[in-house]
Amino acid sequence: MKTNLIVKSVPKAIVLKTEQNMKELHLDLYDAFKNAVTETHCKSVRLRHAWYFDDYREYIPSAYLPEYLDFDKYPLRYHV
Repeated sequence: MKTNLIVKSVPKAIVLKTEQNMKELHLDLYDAFKNAVTETHCKSVRLRHAWYFDDYREYIPSAYLPEYLDFDKYPLRYHV
């Protein structure tokens, strides 16, 4: 898997599980990453909030349309 698909730091287990989901289950990046985050218990509060709100734009921006990457116009719901 290309290392530039996940742009923020996440646990290695999530990266490996995402890669496995893409190769073995033929999921796209978004679904593979979402599945990996769901199955891997991460201690990161921001990643858990991203999972809760189902918004991974900070982590996998290439899976989203470019206009939704404007965080001023479309802010992250879990930003504090």
